[in-house]
Amino acid sequence: IKKATQDNYDLVIVDTAGRLQNKSYLMDELRKMKKVIQKIGVVEKVPFDKKDLLKFFNPDVFLKKIRDRKKIWRFYIPLIAMTTGARINEICQLGINDIKKEKNIWYYDLNDEEETKSLKTIKSKRKVPIHSIVLEQGFLEFVKYMKSQKSERLFTDLTYREDSNYSQKPKNFYSEYIRDIGITDPKKTFHSFRHLFKQMMEKSKIRTEVQNAICGWEGHNIGESVYGKIDVKDMKDAIETVKFSFLQKTLQQIKDNKPNFLKFD
Repeated sequence: IKKATQDNYDLVIVDTAGRLQNKSYLMDELRKMKKVIQKIGVVEKVPFDKKDLLKFFNPDVFLKKIRDRKKIWRFYIPLIAMTTGARINEICQLGINDIKKEKNIWYYDLNDEEETKSLKTIKSKRKVPIHSIVLEQGFLEFVKYMKSQKSERLFTDLTYREDSNYSQKPKNFYSEYIRDIGITDPKKTFHSFRHLFKQMMEKSKIRTEVQNAICGWEGHNIGESVYGKIDVKDMKDAIETVKFSFLQKTLQQIKDNKPNFLKFD
């Protein structure tokens, strides 16, 4: 439980052997485990707010943490998370060929079609349109550059680990970064971007089935579960209704002050 909390796991499964209802000692063990979990105090994550985002993307701090082209994941991963609600490993494991175009709409193809890729659930496999915020920060130019370098993956600085896939380095980095910039609430972690995007989709009155399709959530009824019927254009239109107007000036400053190693024109 401690490791799951520290590494921001979404789910912990406790496996018990035997038929619990017929074996009182197993039930006693289960009660002990419940007490241990409650004692540790698993912290539920909450969304970032406007002040948090202004701190996170403060150009004077945000850009300085990138340092060189190898660390470009520090630039794009939070922008993608903020504008899609995607989980951190879903972003970290993106390959060059996962950036695709359909009906003149660019999107991320989130899949587990390679041995080193993994997704949380079957419904996590999905297409997610790229928000204009990310496009305006030169993302497609970056993808084109990585293709020219014959790279198979977007963020080559991230290495695969069996226990955490490609996300361990970013998890460690952002855990420290978030506290360093003054966001001290333990309920706020990198996963707060996902909660934020859900909150903003609800405020934008995006239909529940479209929200589920974008974020890979299981629907509560048959109509919400058929992701294949949600058109990529419908998702793109929905995503673009999620505005970050309060960040407009900050994002423009980031764009205008990018160091040369982050430019791919």
